[in-house]
Formats: sequence, C-alpha cells, structure tokens
Amino acid sequence: MATSITRSNTQVPSTRRQTIARPRAVIDVARERSYVRFYAAAVIGLVLGGLQGIIQRIPPIAEWLYAAGYGGHLITNLAQSHIIMVGAGTLTVTATFYYLLPRILNRPIYSTTLTNLSFYFTVTGVYSFYFVMLIEGTILGSAVVHGIDYDTARRTLGIWYDLPTGIAGALMGIGYWLFVANIYLTTRSPRTWKGPEAFIAKYIFLGTTGLFIGTLQGFYQILPWSVDFIRLTGEAGRMIDPVAHAHMNMVCGMAMALMGMCYYFIPRLTGKPIWNLPLARTSFWITAIGVFGFWLGLISLGLIEGNIMLDLMKHASLTTDQAYALAVDRVGIWHNLIRAGFGAIMGVGFWTFITVIYMTFRSKPRANAYPSELVEGDIAPPKPDKNSRFIAVFFFTTVTAMLIGTIQGVIQILPFVTNWLQAAGQAGDMITPDAHAQMNIVASIGFGLMGLVYYVLPRVWGKPWASQHLIRVSFTLIVVGIGLYYLSLLTLGLIETSEVHRLVAADPTMTVSAAFAQARHDVGWAHYFWLIFSNCFIALGYIAYATNVFATLGPAGFRDAIVNWVLDAARLMDRAVNVKKRQQVATVSELRSNAIKVFLVELFAGCIGFLGAGWFRSGRPAFGLSIFFTWFCGWIIFVEWVLAAQSQVFGPDFSFVRPALPLYFGLIIVSAVSATVTYLRRGLRRPQVPQGTGARARVIEGDVLLIEDAPTAKAE
Repeated sequence: MATSITRSNTQVPSTRRQTIARPRAVIDVARERSYVRFYAAAVIGLVLGGLQGIIQRIPPIAEWLYAAGYGGHLITNLAQSHIIMVGAGTLTVTATFYYLLPRILNRPIYSTTLTNLSFYFTVTGVYSFYFVMLIEGTILGSAVVHGIDYDTARRTLGIWYDLPTGIAGALMGIGYWLFVANIYLTTRSPRTWKGPEAFIAKYIFLGTTGLFIGTLQGFYQILPWSVDFIRLTGEAGRMIDPVAHAHMNMVCGMAMALMGMCYYFIPRLTGKPIWNLPLARTSFWITAIGVFGFWLGLISLGLIEGNIMLDLMKHASLTTDQAYALAVDRVGIWHNLIRAGFGAIMGVGFWTFITVIYMTFRSKPRANAYPSELVEGDIAPPKPDKNSRFIAVFFFTTVTAMLIGTIQGVIQILPFVTNWLQAAGQAGDMITPDAHAQMNIVASIGFGLMGLVYYVLPRVWGKPWASQHLIRVSFTLIVVGIGLYYLSLLTLGLIETSEVHRLVAADPTMTVSAAFAQARHDVGWAHYFWLIFSNCFIALGYIAYATNVFATLGPAGFRDAIVNWVLDAARLMDRAVNVKKRQQVATVSELRSNAIKVFLVELFAGCIGFLGAGWFRSGRPAFGLSIFFTWFCGWIIFVEWVLAAQSQVFGPDFSFVRPALPLYFGLIIVSAVSATVTYLRRGLRRPQVPQGTGARARVIEGDVLLIEDAPTAKAE
C-alpha cells in the first residue's frame, strides 16, 4: 500500500530508503493560493482607513483633533496613513511581487518560510501600530486639550507610551525586512534573470529597496529624540517627515513598483503591447535619479536647517517660523535649487512613463501583445474581453491621477507657492500635503493596487469574481469620492489660506492657529460637509470592493484561509524548534546532561543580554538568532528610548527600570524552560529504519511527499 498526500503515480525507488528530488515547476499553485491571506488582510485595513476618514471629519471630532496638537497628529496622520498604506498597500504589493517574480524571472520565490513570516510580522505589527496610535493619540490629545503640555503628558505615560509603540514598530519593521530579504534572495544578480519580461524586475527591486529605506527611516523617526527634533523644527522637520519619508515609501517603494507592474498587466488586460519599451526603460532611470535625489536633498535640508533653527532659538527669543526663515536664508539658493531641481527630474521621469502608458492605450490590439514564451507551470491568459478591459481602466486612472499629482507637486515647490502655503499653517496643509497626497497616494497608487488584485486574486484562488457589477460600482464610488475630496481640499485650502493671510495681516498679534479657526468659522458648514460627503463615497467604494473580495473567497474559503494561517504558523514553529541531527544524542543520559547545559546557558546568557544562546547551543541556530536579534533590538529601543532620549528631554530618570525587571527576567526564564523542554522531546536520535519487509521509502515530487512501501529483497 502507498500513503500519498496527492497523487501516487510515482515510480517506486530502487532502494529501500531513498529520497528522489524532481525539478519543481516555477509556478507553484499551492503556494500561490496562500497569497489570498495578504489580500484579505489588506482589504480589512482599507475599510478601517476609509471609515476613519469619515469619522475624523465629523465637526466635533475634527475640532477636537485640531486642538489636540501632536496627539491629533498621531490619529489623523500616523494611524490612518499606516493602516491604508502599510495595512492595505504594502500587503497588496507584497503578494503581487510574490506572484509576479516567478513569471518574469523564471525562478520560484526563494523561501516559503520567509513569505509566511513576513505576513505574520507585518500584519501583527501594522494593526498593533494602528490601534496603539489611536489609543495614545486619544490620551495625549485629551491632555493637550485640557491644558497639559504634550511633553509632560508623554512623560507621565512613561513606559506605557514607549513600550507599545516600540514593540509594534519593531514587529512591522521585521515583517518588512523579511519581505525585503525574500525579494533580494529571489532576484539575486540581474545576470541570472532568464524570464521573457525580466526587465520588469528592476522596478520591483527598486520598489523593494525604497520600502526598505523607508522602513529604516520610519523606525528611526519613532525614537524620541527624532520625534522631538521633527516636532520642534517645524517646516524643517516636516521636510524629513512626512515629505521625505512619504516620497521614499510611496513614490519609490510603491509607485516605481507599480510602474513596472503596469508593463506586465496592461498588455494582458487589453491585448495591446507596450508602446515604446526603450522609452519605458529610460523613464525608469530618470525617475530613480529624481526620487533618490529628492529624498536625500530633503533629508539633508531638514537636518541642516533644523539644527540651525535650534541653535538660533537657544540664543534668541524666536518663534519657529522666524527661526525657519532665518535658516532658509543661511542655506541660500541651495534650498530651492535642490528641491526644485530633483523634483523636476522626478516629474520628467513620471511624465515619460505616463506618455508610454497613454500611447499604449491608444494603440491597436495585437496577437503578440506579450511574450508568447511562458515560464514552467504558468498558463496563457485568456483573450481580453470587456471585463478585463474594464480592469485595465484602473491602471489608466492610476496614470491620470499620477499626472495630476505630479503637476501639482511641481507647482507647489515653487518658492512663492511654498512660502505662501507654509505661512498659513493647517490651512495650507489642506493643499499640501493633504490634497497632494490624496491624488498621488490614494488615487494613483490605490487604483493601481486594486487593479492588481482584480487580476491576480481569481487566478491564485481558482474562482472568478463573485460580481463584475460590484467591480464597476466600487470603481465609480471611489472615483467620485476621490475627485470630490481632492477638489474640496483644494478649494477650501485656497479659500482658508487666503483668509488666514488676510487675518494675520490685519492683526499681527493673531496666531496662525487662531486665524485658521476663524477662517473655518467664516466658511461655515461647507468646510465639514464637503469633506464628509466625499469621504462617504470613498468608504462605500472600499466596502463594495471588500464585499466582492470576501464573496469571491466565500465563507468556506475564508474559514480555510484562517485555518491555514494558524497551521502555517504551527508548522513554522515546529520546524524552528526542531533539533539538527548533528546535535542529537544516542542515549537518554546524554540527552538529560545536554538539557541541563541548555537551560543553564540560556538562563545565564539571557541575564547578560544574549538571549537565544541556549537555543543555539542545542542545535536550533536559526531560532536562537531570531530570538537574540528580536530581544537585542527590543532592548536597545527600550533603553535608548526611555533612558537616553527621555533623559535628554526631561533629565535623568531611571523609574523605567522597576516595571521592566519582571518582563526582562520572565522572558529569560520562559525561553530557558522552552529550550530545555523542546530539546528533551526532540534531541534523542531515532533508530534507523530496519531493512527488509515493511521498510518505507520517501518520494519527494515537487512539494509533495509520498510514502511508499519499499520492495522486499529478492529471494536468492
């Protein structure tokens, strides 16, 4: 008898115990089916972000957020932007990268384990970060509204502010970095790219690099001294965050990758080949130079001008705006030259790409719209029909939104426009960054990501979309909502910015914040009505999109996906704690002796900061290193955050040590006991399978394991 997980038509091996490894198809259908978990988690984040967009524009809530200072910023900027851009955007991009790379490189994704781990860490981190920001923003904002200084409120929270944010940020960062490692290991050297459309991989590689750099910057920016620097330096700090940070994450990390994926998906959806591939390749290099130059220029200007501001404010009684103006004067022509120069280069790169895509849509369908050569295991896409052509409209809308956003971006970096908007405070923020981000991020990237899902999900899940009508409904709602919201932000921003300038000119003693409050009052109900009204369309569009996704997966599919998430996590943990053969012992006495050594090593090494040494000693190096780096990074964050940074702001304070001690030693004891118990259960070498009748042979075909009865020895 043969015990088979799938098919049993494999030949019986010639020896009694033999492993047969066959070449695996590049396209692994079973692996790709698991990518739906990324899309399902992304949809939930999109709906949460859309609903928050409505709630935070309701007049009493909006007024409270305006008055909450940086506490309101945690809610409106950090929480919502991360749940939409990371929770929805990055998870969608991650799954699509995993789907696309085997098809353009003719090689499988490097590691299923890294794929699964990146999912768990990213989802846990981004959703934890979202709710932590909401809770901490509410607490700190309430303190500010009641007259308590923000710094005092943050110090009062102490460890309850530092630890949750640090843990959530670290989890999110680890998820990103595991994803980056998987992509880098898959792409490797461009000389090994053998797929017919391998040139697209450079967009994915650059997008991955952008996300990696963006997460490193984001991780650094949540450290207190960085938060204080950005907050205290006003417009100089804003060049670092959100402007530079958003451009690296969204423009390089998301938009560049989306540009490359357009070259793959549009021909398959429309039957039209890319209009001019040499021009497309040229646009890649122009955009890459512009993006990295713009990012590095903003970081440099923000640091230089910010430090000049802090130095000026130490020696003179100056407001933040006055110090910033003096810092810009000291930097001179470089302030505008760097921003405008690299911004123009970036714009030329995008406009070249937009031209290629527009001309592609204008061209006629052809039989050879995409390479006829397919990688092993892939199937040719069906002939384009009205449904696939409608999905292509999502990419057309992406390009159109990108055109509008880049034109606005070039206009608003002109010196007189920048100064006029910055001088109006939150009124100017409605135009930039709010309206600009709405068009460049939510529209240009959002529509493209939805187009990716509409193409990929039915192919990896094996079922057509539950409703083509809902695809059209969601598209219409989101187009109307984003268009209204963008125009509302521009119109209200222009009106209220002009009013702020008029009020401040009429009464120089009036602060910009007071002038903005008066401007909102003068505009009246229209300020809130149009912002809420337009966000309702966006949220309904997201809900329609989410309904279609979950209806396509079906109740059973969704339930199976959740079960598979748990089982995959259990399998990963099982593999991680398995003892390598060379560390296994033959006798029980050796096993017990080694187990005692494992416990002592983990206990004492953990107490001096080397948690994971016992796991390493017992033959689980990967798990031991994972624990060590997680522990080390978490401890460094905690100590640097609370001890070094808080001491710089508030003076020496070691009160954080006492509540941290139970956690510190508790984790060490748990890790030592776990390492010992798992070694006792897995550290004994199993006896060899006896030869003769009944011996089993393992046959590995691809990812499929079959166990068959080996042939008995022939009689002499």
